[in-house]
Amino acid sequence: MTRTEVRSRVGNSHLRHVFTDGPKDKGGLRYCINSLSIRFIPKTEMESQGYGYLLDYV
Repeated sequence: MTRTEVRSRVGNSHLRHVFTDGPKDKGGLRYCINSLSIRFIPKTEMESQGYGYLLDYV
């Protein structure tokens, strides 16, 4: 099993890991991310918060 470190784009902080043993029908990846490193932003606020470029992925 491969374990790849996930780092933040802005601060280069360690967020946890992504593994290649996830469900094959969903791409085969399994993300284990530290919940304290996640900032939840409502979809309606993504553009104003600077995350509009990610709306296609939501």
